[in-house]
Amino acid sequence: MTKEVIHLNPGMTPQAFQQAVRDRAAFSHMVGFTDHALERMQARSITRTMVLRVLRRGSIDGPRMKQDRASGNWTAPIVGVTAGIEIKVVVAIEDGTLFVTVITAYGG
Repeated sequence: MTKEVIHLNPGMTPQAFQQAVRDRAAFSHMVGFTDHALERMQARSITRTMVLRVLRRGSIDGPRMKQDRASGNWTAPIVGVTAGIEIKVVVAIEDGTLFVTVITAYGG
């Protein structure tokens, strides 16, 4: 079995990043969580389901989107309302993968 490689556009727009996150979040097995994210989520009473809802329906905070020059990875906060609470989920998309990684999540 070969691993499919998807290269991200070096001039990625906020809209393209948001769509890439939504495409990946449509399948929960394509969303990973750092240990830091899981710890912060637990401390802040934010569930995986809440995070997935934000990733699937939220909007990118475009001005805060950035690309790591060394790795080529893109990161940005996605903002959405779930369970009546506004949540920001900071995610990264690693160049060449089909996964999105949750770095942290916090309210308001």
